[in-house]
Amino acid sequence: MVKELPYKRIRTILKEHTNKDVTREGVTYVKMLLDTILLDIAVSTTIELDEENRYRRYQNQPELKRIPVSIFKRISERVLKEHSVFKSGKLGVLNRNTNLSQASEVA
Repeated sequence: MVKELPYKRIRTILKEHTNKDVTREGVTYVKMLLDTILLDIAVSTTIELDEENRYRRYQNQPELKRIPVSIFKRISERVLKEHSVFKSGKLGVLNRNTNLSQASEVA
């Protein structure tokens, strides 16, 4: 059974770092975004570890039983680029009234 990220902890972090109250919808959106990113990282690192172990078998090296930090670094960088609201290479104008879905269209 997979545990979800705690709603209250996310809300607390957002409130502490923004010094503002946060709507329930805002916290839920951030929670869903983080859940999605973590799931993508977990799935991708498992695939990457399997691939790494396949190469290790060819070289008669023992298989890795734990996912090393190097795989997490490589995968998390890739996943965060895929989930980024602001993608590089395109220009757009954003202001305080721009919501996230509009920002992704502009960026």
